[in-house]
Amino acid sequence: MSELSPLQRVKKKYASVLKMSSDDALIVDCFMAAVTAVFNRRLNESVWMYFIGPPGSGKTETVSSLRGYPRAVMLTTPTENAFMSGTNDEKGDDPSLLPLLDGKILVWKDFTAMMELKRGTVDKILGELRDVYDQYCSKASGKIGFREYSARFGMIACVTGAIDSFMEHHQQLGQRFLSFRINRISQSHAQRIADLKNIRRGMNDKEKWKEELRLCVQGALAETAVECTKGGVPSVPADIEERIIIMSDVLALARTVPQNDKGNTVNRPEIASRIMQQLINLGSGHAIVDGRNVLDESDMQLICRVVLDSLPLVRRRLLGYMFRCGPNCPANPPNILAEKAGTDPREIVPLLRQLAYSGILKADNAVKEGEVWYKLSEDIYKSNQRVEVF
Repeated sequence: MSELSPLQRVKKKYASVLKMSSDDALIVDCFMAAVTAVFNRRLNESVWMYFIGPPGSGKTETVSSLRGYPRAVMLTTPTENAFMSGTNDEKGDDPSLLPLLDGKILVWKDFTAMMELKRGTVDKILGELRDVYDQYCSKASGKIGFREYSARFGMIACVTGAIDSFMEHHQQLGQRFLSFRINRISQSHAQRIADLKNIRRGMNDKEKWKEELRLCVQGALAETAVECTKGGVPSVPADIEERIIIMSDVLALARTVPQNDKGNTVNRPEIASRIMQQLINLGSGHAIVDGRNVLDESDMQLICRVVLDSLPLVRRRLLGYMFRCGPNCPANPPNILAEKAGTDPREIVPLLRQLAYSGILKADNAVKEGEVWYKLSEDIYKSNQRVEVF
């Protein structure tokens, strides 16, 4: 029997202590892939991830195994000047967080708490994150003058589903994050009770298995980090590269938000180059930690999941319905589409207008006077048939 890869050892350990559904268990793959992508400097585009799920769903438990790891920085809630301070501490040193992050993974344990800060504080933090993503930023201060920072780091931010509406109205960060959603599948009351019983049985030995999990994860990452110093990157087969390119553009078109809170003005869709490179780097990180030098279908499974999860739920439900209908289905009125998306009809119109402008949907003004109905673009439908995201 062949030796297990670092990823397979970690997945086996997680499965023995955290009773996750098969759908949720893929978070371990995403977690290890995102961290590994930081280690290889040739994977230059930073991979920043939201881990999205309700409280108690296992997000924090998954990432807590990095506590004490020298290449991880654990963060709860930063102050507005945490990343670039603009002052010196009592010893005359720069207390900014950025110099500590280069080549590391920033684990933001409770991004939701930051979202609840004052609007001005939130805007400032998001603005600085937008700046630092490109691995260079600077700050001028009347107290300490001009300072420059260079840092390339990964990030995993644990957050609840409130992030969907938050990002619709806070565009300072732009589209720098991909997402992985846990607890996507609704459970019956009986299933929830069974899960709680499993959790209760593990409570007595919790400190023991948490330490075992920490040692397993950090040992696997140490082994992977050594492999990454060799500088090689996995090759991407042509068919997989083509599918990633298509998925990247569909995601870019589908997640672009209107320009203001009321959604009265459409926005030019983002260019998919950043998404494309992030997805390739995430897949490459997954291949590396799994001991492979070529991307395969297991990497594509993770990439497809992340593409789908990176859409806010309302958009995901709406587009899932539209793709099931296909381009030959008659146009639908906004109230029907709002019902399928699980949102208020008054909220759906700006989204439909934006998706039509982006080329995902086609507007039909001829069905009912004074009301625009919508159907799926045939071009987008054909692309999805090649990649089967929806």
